[in-house]
Amino acid sequence: MLAKNDLLVPLLTRHIQTIVALLLNVNVPWRKGSLNNQHYEYMLTYSIGGFGVLMDTLFKKRTPLSPDQISKALSRALKEIAIQVDMK
Repeated sequence: MLAKNDLLVPLLTRHIQTIVALLLNVNVPWRKGSLNNQHYEYMLTYSIGGFGVLMDTLFKKRTPLSPDQISKALSRALKEIAIQVDMK
């Protein structure tokens, strides 16, 4: 409903800093010992934003793809990008 009324992305954008701050408070092994969380803030903002826009796009479709179809499509695209990067 939020996506169909063009409210999902604005809502996400409005609260992105709070979401990122909450996620940064979760203890995970790969951030232990890191003195500066700024690069993680950027990564989380980028990831959440991309995921939010993907959800917004999917929820606006009359017949969205299944989670399995989305996962396979994303995996194929990432593999293609990796192959192209390796070729250069």
